[in-house]
Amino acid sequence: MYGLFIFTRRHYSANVRYQAAAGPRDNANGNAGPYTADGRRIVFTQWVQIHVRRGRCATASAVAPGPQ
Repeated sequence: MYGLFIFTRRHYSANVRYQAAAGPRDNANGNAGPYTADGRRIVFTQWVQIHVRRGRCATASAVAPGPQ
């Protein structure tokens, strides 16, 4: 699993790419929204969630694998 988690002062973006089955294409998931932190915990509020799963659409159903 490859991923990137970006924090700004008030917002986050989490993106992961992983291969759930054999083949040349990966699955992906992305989330974004605001968050709050109080020193003990971080609370994420999700505005957007995007799933890219192989075989769910006739076209553009997966992302191409990136450099390893």
